[in-house]
Amino acid sequence: MMPSAKKYLYIFLGCFFIVLSYFGIIMPGIPAIPFILLAGWCFLQSSERLYNWMLKRKYIGPMLQKYFSGEKVSKGAIWFVISQLWLSVIISLFVFPLNTIAKVSIVVIGVLSSIVIYRLLDRKSGKE
Repeated sequence: MMPSAKKYLYIFLGCFFIVLSYFGIIMPGIPAIPFILLAGWCFLQSSERLYNWMLKRKYIGPMLQKYFSGEKVSKGAIWFVISQLWLSVIISLFVFPLNTIAKVSIVVIGVLSSIVIYRLLDRKSGKE
């Protein structure tokens, strides 16, 4: 059995990542997928009830099931997700009036998110 402090830390982190994923859905330049996967992993480690709740969500449930079941992710799908991320980054940079710090932050988040997405999904990728 998991110690309760560790369990509650994972539950807190899972909830935090869910909130970040909603920001990622709403705001261009912030990816939702890595946060959804991280939340799923945290709930898988701590709360079967919360993990099952995520699996029942219309949009994120199938993605989590595929990812955690070990189903292969194609290289094309990985690059599609990353290209959508960068489309959001580019739109954010050129459409919204942002100061230099915000623009640099968006680019840094885009680079880091691309690395995280690639590393998370590439582990599950199949050969093409």
